[in-house]
Amino acid sequence: MTLSICHHAALRPGIAVANARHKITKMAHYHTPSAGGAGAARDAVEYILKAQGSLEKVIDAYILCTEIDPVERGFEGSPPPAVPDE
Repeated sequence: MTLSICHHAALRPGIAVANARHKITKMAHYHTPSAGGAGAARDAVEYILKAQGSLEKVIDAYILCTEIDPVERGFEGSPPPAVPDE
């Protein structure tokens, strides 16, 4: 979507990365502290989850998931090889 289409359609980019073009930065509601390719996606996701009130819940679920033994979670590595049709 080009900038002119966004402007005429009254659409504004919600999030701009730290190294976004000046025109985009001026229009955005939120500016990430990190540049594109240097953590901006994580900044944006955390911003959205925090706004939804679910950031801590998601972090806690991730930590719990990583503390459980992979075998207990039913993941023992690569899936078994496919059996060829006979």
